[in-house]
Amino acid sequence: MHPLFSQAQSLIGIGLCAVFISIADWTSNAIGQDKLGPKNAVARNQKPKLEAVELEKKVAKLSADLDDTKQAIRDQAEAELLELGPSVVEFLPPIGADASAEWKMRIDRLRESLSKLETLQVTLPSTVTLSGNMSG
Repeated sequence: MHPLFSQAQSLIGIGLCAVFISIADWTSNAIGQDKLGPKNAVARNQKPKLEAVELEKKVAKLSADLDDTKQAIRDQAEAELLELGPSVVEFLPPIGADASAEWKMRIDRLRESLSKLETLQVTLPSTVTLSGNMSG
């Protein structure tokens, strides 16, 4: 069992634990806390950070897919938005009065989950390496 599984379970529910764990692993690897070393984190087919314009377009498309007639497409879009991480929150569209109940529910759930994930990422311990002359 992944060490963060129980923490993820209490924060965002069991249905999103797998996404959380993959993001937590990605975060650990991205900051060089990989068992195989920091260079390996880059070599792992990690998705590079999308540029803001590309990210905005991708979020707009995935947000529209949250209201698709097929549940599989809605579920896939929600999973992809979660996988992109907390940086997508600023690009999620506002909830309008004419939005469907399904879309509103998914957007609300995304905002909540991504907010919790961002809080967790910020509070994860990290390693600091100091170098240089330490005497006064």
